Amino acid sequence: MKEWMAYIKEYHKADEVYKKLNIANNHALVDVITKIVEYVKEENIRGTDNAPVYDKAGVVDFLANYPADFKPKKELLKTAFDNNIGDRPFRTTDMNRFPVALQEEFKAVFEEYESVQNGLIKFKVNVTRPGDIVMAHYDSPASLAYGIPYEQTHLEHRLLIFMTEWQNGQVVQMGNDLLQWKKYDAVKWSIKNCMHGGANFGFDERIAFVVSWVQKE
Repeated sequence: MKEWMAYIKEYHKADEVYKKLNIANNHALVDVITKIVEYVKEENIRGTDNAPVYDKAGVVDFLANYPADFKPKKELLKTAFDNNIGDRPFRTTDMNRFPVALQEEFKAVFEEYESVQNGLIKFKVNVTRPGDIVMAHYDSPASLAYGIPYEQTHLEHRLLIFMTEWQNGQVVQMGNDLLQWKKYDAVKWSIKNCMHGGANFGFDERIAFVVSWVQKE
């Protein structure tokens, strides 16, 4: 698995860069994200179990978003296929599970916060339960889903906003850094840049709101 990660890192030319933010003073953004998180709780839509990052189906999906010149050696792919790590991955609720009006409200508020290309925004709510694990990984570019060429994937960004306070036993790693956080702290990165992962061996759920978007050039 280490060899697979090294291959991905070299292909991405990853430099493990991310930025720490806090959105607490952006009341419009806090309000709409809180509505979305509360909708998950009230409707009891706890989401679906994410596939382990490196099970066979996950790797096939991962590869689908890379150009034809992405050709890792067969033994590296086998390493990825054989590492079905994470019987308890986090639960995720994707944007399409929410009312359209709520989706559009979020998009309008977020476009005041970040420069977004042609409305290309996705969001989800992740609930990391005690015992859940998300293996260290680099994000797969969503260039096909967004309809942009792979060469523009450096414009793809992620923003992870913590919607609960850090508790003992909750781990999030960005690059080589282990994080602790307050509610409304956030981390932002280009999807080509930063390895990340997490686990929860504590007693409380960790709730995070994750936004993916394509930035204007």
